[in-house]
Amino acid sequence: MSVRHAVQSLAVAVFATVVLLPRPAAADAWVLAPGEYFSEFRGSFFSSDTYFDQDGGRPAPDASILVHVWGASLRLPRSRAHRVEERELRSITELGWKKGMSFLFQVPLTSVTVLPSTNSRLPGRLNNGFLPTQTGLSDALIGFKYQLKDGSTAAALEADWKAPLAYDRELFPALGDGQQDIGGVLHLGAALDRLNTFLEVSGGYLYRFETPPDEVRGLVDLGSWLGPSVLVSGHYEYFTTVGADTPLEESSAHIVGPQVIYRVDDHLDVVVGSRHTWIGDNVRHIDRYHVGFAYKLTKLNRLQGFLGNKRRS
Repeated sequence: MSVRHAVQSLAVAVFATVVLLPRPAAADAWVLAPGEYFSEFRGSFFSSDTYFDQDGGRPAPDASILVHVWGASLRLPRSRAHRVEERELRSITELGWKKGMSFLFQVPLTSVTVLPSTNSRLPGRLNNGFLPTQTGLSDALIGFKYQLKDGSTAAALEADWKAPLAYDRELFPALGDGQQDIGGVLHLGAALDRLNTFLEVSGGYLYRFETPPDEVRGLVDLGSWLGPSVLVSGHYEYFTTVGADTPLEESSAHIVGPQVIYRVDDHLDVVVGSRHTWIGDNVRHIDRYHVGFAYKLTKLNRLQGFLGNKRRS
């Protein structure tokens, strides 16, 4: 295999894993009490044919890629000039387990399609003009959250384990990266009573047992109530890789998006929102839209994060 083909294959592999990274739902600095629960079913969709290159630029869909590896600059002809579509139904659950501790569980049902653009090419056996759609369970997330502080201000520590479910990691497009990850997150939250608003900030580290490299992540969620039933929030997320072996494995992104929750009553939410890759390096540009509903039983009030009910205090 030539250096050019090797680099092209590596670029495609990096692209596949970056697209399918697990996405946290929200910060959630408050923890459910024993016997309480939160269960959300969220459907999402994106379709993308552009990306941010290693210099942060956003080439046209049919542009070639300039990569820097092993001290040389190589231009890969349209190896990422493909439309990627993903449809996902994700189950998100938090259960109050013991005093000050809750159990977290997420399972996504994912469908991914990659369609080559005009005159674009994919390596090897996939160069057939049309790529099959892969559908199935992706990567499960299991975790625990421990309350450090409760009340109008809150702090919690979260530990997560991500494990692949029954899919073939060698297929392209893959449903996940086919490896186990562990992560730790610190959540901080504050109820801003006079503004009828709450703020949550999170930061954490994701250790990956194989490639791609580890990640540092940060999240900010700001939610403000418009009347008794409508919660409007803004989301900001940042991630960057740590300890990459080559420039092709280095990536980072700033992700932003709005969300609207209609709180029907103390037990039912209807959720609509989106997430957008604002700027980044070596990542695909994604505009993801989601809709869902959540059913819950909780004593948290409306200013104690996304898990709360309609009560003011």
